[in-house]
Amino acid sequence: GTGEAAYYGDGGRGVRAGLAEPNGLALDAEERHLYIADVADHRVRAVDLSSGTIDTFAGMGVAEHGGDGGPAREARIFGARAVKLGPDGTVYILERQGSSLRAVDAENGIISTVAGTTGRGYSGDGGPALQAVFDAPKEMAIDPDGNILIVDTENHAIRLIDLATGIVTTIAGGRKGGGGDGGPADKAGLDRPHGAVVGPDGAIYIGDTNNHRIRKVVRRDLA
Repeated sequence: GTGEAAYYGDGGRGVRAGLAEPNGLALDAEERHLYIADVADHRVRAVDLSSGTIDTFAGMGVAEHGGDGGPAREARIFGARAVKLGPDGTVYILERQGSSLRAVDAENGIISTVAGTTGRGYSGDGGPALQAVFDAPKEMAIDPDGNILIVDTENHAIRLIDLATGIVTTIAGGRKGGGGDGGPADKAGLDRPHGAVVGPDGAIYIGDTNNHRIRKVVRRDLA
């Protein structure tokens, strides 16, 4: 980045490229590539750390959701807020405005939607992730089994997508508030969480933003 809120520089040095509003970052397993979720530019960029070269990995810079079944670079990504890599190398992209989760196949570069309808709301727990509705999610994390945790910020919830079944559930929060310590996480209150990370033992740490706290969840299925 040059400090200018713009899009340019593909094929050149990353330090000379324009970025609009970079948010999420991820490294691949070999730490050879740095992925950058540029939410205002509606793209994910990738930097080759050995050469310093930057290129567009996914998105066309168009503020809408589309392009499933085609190359990630030709897809439309509506607010690329976060990016993470799964254990198999799949690149997951969380859309803030699109309220959905995309996946880019590590082998062929094809993009698909794995969660969300692109509508905004709060529904779908216990059913297929593709039919679930999120509200401007801001971050995600991947647990030791490769399942994806969505920080569903405006729903004050942490939601789990089981990749084996495709089912989504709320595992923490789901209501605005700050109480619930010592009780079931899905009965607790959260207030616009913006971050989450999974520890090596599977415990989930939540950045409970408007409560000015870090909350910890020990999942019952891992206890």
